[in-house]
Amino acid sequence: MPDFTTPPQLRVATAADADAIAALHTASWRSAYRDALSEAYLQGPIEQERLVFWRDRYSHAGPGLWTVVAEDAKGSLVGFLCALLDHDRDWGNYIHNLHVDPDAKQQGIGRMMMRAAADHFVYALPRRPVYLFVLQSNIAAQAFYNRLGGDPVEELVATQPDGTSARAIRYAWPSVAAFAEGVA
Repeated sequence: MPDFTTPPQLRVATAADADAIAALHTASWRSAYRDALSEAYLQGPIEQERLVFWRDRYSHAGPGLWTVVAEDAKGSLVGFLCALLDHDRDWGNYIHNLHVDPDAKQQGIGRMMMRAAADHFVYALPRRPVYLFVLQSNIAAQAFYNRLGGDPVEELVATQPDGTSARAIRYAWPSVAAFAEGVA
């Protein structure tokens, strides 16, 4: 169980965090995506696939990759947010991942990381919009993004890492200012 005797601390992630991020990503997907990803994938290759994904992401990281991690009082990873700055010409800054340890939900960690992203976007690319995708089956995440002022602007079918297809919703904020206001 996470230790919240003190508030979680945020810091910018490095390549040394790739394995811990992969482990948390795996735990989060196993918890949130039981209805969206195949059981065979969730109980089998997900661990290695996410480890390869995150190690590769950091070995080929460009200047647009920005990841923040949240750590509990013991220094254990309890959340991460990964953004790709100015990822899309029209949609702008892409929040590619936002995951919180299933045992650490409802502690304000997701909002804390979104605020950190807003602060970084204001500094790095203040005039660009912000967007992300969430699986249609992830009702809790959709409610969270709605509370933060995100607009569900389109739905599409996306191929998942297990090879299945799932409906995804693009959430967007028209500007960094609107995003920052929503996460405040």
